[in-house]
Amino acid sequence: MKKIIYSVLAIALLQMGTTANASSHNFSNSDLKGSYGYSISGQFGTGLAASIVELGQLQSDGVNTITAQGTAVVNGTSVLHPSYDCSYTINPDGTGEAVCDRTDEVGIVEDQTFKIVIEDNKKELRVVPLPVAHSPFEIVSVVGTAHKQ
Repeated sequence: MKKIIYSVLAIALLQMGTTANASSHNFSNSDLKGSYGYSISGQFGTGLAASIVELGQLQSDGVNTITAQGTAVVNGTSVLHPSYDCSYTINPDGTGEAVCDRTDEVGIVEDQTFKIVIEDNKKELRVVPLPVAHSPFEIVSVVGTAHKQ
């Protein structure tokens, strides 16, 4: 029983230290600068009927612009080459948002919002796209990561 209590206490102290370190740094748009390799995977569409896996590269100017190019496979058969033109903001706590126009061979162009968090000493991003009304991405269950190159 003591081992369990000590383990819980140790985990709580580690999390408190991580939170304190993250909150003591004032992040800004300049913390997202350079080239990153990214991957996204999950499901989308009505009833989450379509699966997607996407790999690519994104570039950020450290001011407020992201561009990205990738290769996506939908339902294991369709290959698309999406590109993204985005504007972004990063909050002091390292979270942020990018609003992107996405285009591919299907011709889909949409204002898609991605929630972002900067991690691992500014070397990694976690990304979650938000649903886009009246589009194939109206229902999404997708998550992505990006690693600084």
